[in-house]
Amino acid sequence: RTSLGTTDAAGRYRLAYLRDIAGANPGRHVVRITTASEDTGRRELLPAVYHRRSALEAVVAPGDNTIDFALTGK
Repeated sequence: RTSLGTTDAAGRYRLAYLRDIAGANPGRHVVRITTASEDTGRRELLPAVYHRRSALEAVVAPGDNTIDFALTGK
């Protein structure tokens, strides 16, 4: 199952595995980051390498994790 999260104005994020379960399953994951939103009609500001053709990966360990990515725009 996919975990989802939203970044706030300060760049903080929290993932949700299910509505009432935070986090992500331990293991190696492909990470997709997008600025697009169907709800607001916001267009994508990041290159496809961060979302549609993601080259980002993360290894989630059991317990608390902080995994940040330094991104560059188009």
